[in-house]
Amino acid sequence: MADIIKVELADQDLKKHIAAIHIENRLSLLERKMANVLLLNAYPHLLTQETHRILIRDLAHILGFESNDRDCLKEALVNLMSTVLTWNLIDAKGNEIVWRARPMIMSADLERYWCIYAYHPDLRPKLFNPEIYARINLGIQRKFTSGYALALYENCLRFRKVGSTGWLPLDLFRKLLGIENNTYYSDFRRLNNKVIKPAVQQVNKTSDIHLEAETKAEKRRVTAIRFAVKESHQLPLFAAKQEAITVQPGAAESHPDEGLHARLLEFGLREKELLQILKDQDPAYIKANLDIVEEMLAKGTIKTTLRAVTLDALNTDYRPQKAPYESRQDALKQAQSSARQQRLEEADKVERYERLRAEFEKHRLDIALQRLAEEERQRLEAEFIQEIVDSPQPSYKVLRPIYKQSGLGHSMVQGCFRHFVRERLLQPATEEEFEQFLREHGHV
Repeated sequence: MADIIKVELADQDLKKHIAAIHIENRLSLLERKMANVLLLNAYPHLLTQETHRILIRDLAHILGFESNDRDCLKEALVNLMSTVLTWNLIDAKGNEIVWRARPMIMSADLERYWCIYAYHPDLRPKLFNPEIYARINLGIQRKFTSGYALALYENCLRFRKVGSTGWLPLDLFRKLLGIENNTYYSDFRRLNNKVIKPAVQQVNKTSDIHLEAETKAEKRRVTAIRFAVKESHQLPLFAAKQEAITVQPGAAESHPDEGLHARLLEFGLREKELLQILKDQDPAYIKANLDIVEEMLAKGTIKTTLRAVTLDALNTDYRPQKAPYESRQDALKQAQSSARQQRLEEADKVERYERLRAEFEKHRLDIALQRLAEEERQRLEAEFIQEIVDSPQPSYKVLRPIYKQSGLGHSMVQGCFRHFVRERLLQPATEEEFEQFLREHGHV
């Protein structure tokens, strides 16, 4: 397994990772439309470009106001820049260890005919692949590759002691998985084959619970679903793997510094005395006190034998002493500094994994599209066009005038088309596939 994954699974202090994006203030309908349009426009190059641009006339046409009404456009852009997205990392005790806040839009410029804008680098991978940013247990859920499986896991986990979720009306279940407005899944057979079965399979393979689905029908139409929730038979394996990959300190003790041994002999100590000192005292402690005795000797302040003063220094500690309060403050600062550094390192590991995961999913989709037969691609494009024309979803409504004017060749339409075909072409990836991708691209 890749080192990055091993390190994170071995990290006992970061067992919960809830990285959810929250909008802290309400957006108007215009601003929400603008946010969708800008993101759709940027999506194909979100991971590779720092800035994006769209013609002002195109933006104005989609949003429904004249292109010369720049004040309205400026006000909407300012509100998007002042809209704060927040996410956090939480440890096993529910304590927040990292909290991040970034503006929805980092910058915006109106330059002649163009609207030029940028997203914060930390936000770009989250906007590109949002389904991987809701986690409960880092060690287990690192392996989830399906957003549906993760949502199912989170919604079933709290019923592990009860043993069942109880009957969930199908409409409610679709909302829990975030597909209530997706007409493709209004047919239960599609929902079951494309979402439920793969999600249950991944939860059972990956997590610490085992699910079994059962449906209820009325007049031959499925109306509700429930899941039996049991402890996974793999649960002991998770603990064993966790223990196996945790770094253990070496059993062998380091040898005393041979240089200190010779120096203690020079200061007049007998072999038996110095061996006991080397056994009982830290080398840094010994060296610091010997330096002080040596300085006393150079100044001529030693009134007895060098051996006697050296033994007294090592037994009583001649180093300058701080008051107890100063020592406690130093220890507290050191602990705070170490904890802060550890939190930053943990957050960096998490974000690096998430960025690599997003690149992996993009790579998988690119290959799937390249291998697609022309007939199959035409069928998917026909279904996609039907969604643009008929779907009530806001993103498709925004996309509709762009498609009518520019067709499938427009970058915004292509970005949305990739979203559309991903769930139809790709099954959840295995951990082995992800590891192979990391090796092939030099990330291991």
